Amino acid sequence: MLQRTHLVQMPHRADATPACLSGDLESVQKYIATGGDLERTDWDNCTALHIACAGAFSQVAQLLINKGANLNAKTRIEHTPLHLACRYGHYNIALALLAKGAEVDSRDNELNTPLHKASSNGHANLCLELVKRGATVSAVNASNYTPLHWAAYKGRTAAVEALLQVGADLTAVAARGTTSLHAASYYGHLESVVIMLKAGADPGLMDETGAKPGDVFHDGVSMSQRFEIKKLIRQRYNLMAEGFRNTRAAYVKVWMDLERKNMDQAQSALEVELLWGQLERREKELNMSKVGARDLGHAVKQLKTALETNRTTIREKNSRIKALEERLASLSVSAVTGEVVAPGRPPATVLS
Repeated sequence: MLQRTHLVQMPHRADATPACLSGDLESVQKYIATGGDLERTDWDNCTALHIACAGAFSQVAQLLINKGANLNAKTRIEHTPLHLACRYGHYNIALALLAKGAEVDSRDNELNTPLHKASSNGHANLCLELVKRGATVSAVNASNYTPLHWAAYKGRTAAVEALLQVGADLTAVAARGTTSLHAASYYGHLESVVIMLKAGADPGLMDETGAKPGDVFHDGVSMSQRFEIKKLIRQRYNLMAEGFRNTRAAYVKVWMDLERKNMDQAQSALEVELLWGQLERREKELNMSKVGARDLGHAVKQLKTALETNRTTIREKNSRIKALEERLASLSVSAVTGEVVAPGRPPATVLS
């Protein structure tokens, strides 16, 4: 069974793993019951759990997980059990590993994560589950390949769709500046090209040699595939050009609207300034009026005081005049009678 993995060579397996090689649950149970070492490895550094995960032996894998097998043990090329479960699409085993705390972004010797393995082999459901459990969708390996690069390179259409669904970056560049669209078009994966173009991939991005997607193809890509891919990319260019024209027209409209708005605002600002100037002038006039009113009130008060003073003076003068008139009258009487009247005292005849 595991010979298909190319990781397991049957004649070289250690005694710890033969039951796992056949998926014999009962034999594994007996091995554990007699104190068997769950972490014993073969020449490839594979544990029993590695073999169960690669071989789709769900019951054996679950038993080993429950018994405390190391979930993050690494093979000679640093594959964890989760790497193998994701590589071969063993969904339930992968979930069991994740549920018990397997490292979701563990790296092998080429820095591939379990998500790289799931995407390169087209296991879309596992891709979604890994991202849901915290896998880094934009993780890069030693060649700067993201999981999307691997899916595009292999033509794994479902995985491409799944990765785009969870936010994979179409502009990420791998070694030599290639995008995922470069990879899909180079190997003639038409459906993947269609999906990425619809998702907004830019066919104008160039690699380090200056080649764009659709410029260079693998020798194994047929002429009809090349024609279709070139046609799709040309259509995308036309749509982008139309979109640019529409965007430019929309931008010009927005700019003109903004200019009109600015002019309206400037006019409004001028009107506000004029009104403000009028208000300031009115306030100055009002203040001057208030000052004038205060001055006028003061003047009136002074005038009233002066009038009162004058009235007092007039009364005093009238009193003095009256006294003088009385004095004059008394002097006139004394002149007729011949009596001498003391100053300030009226004659006796006047008093009688």
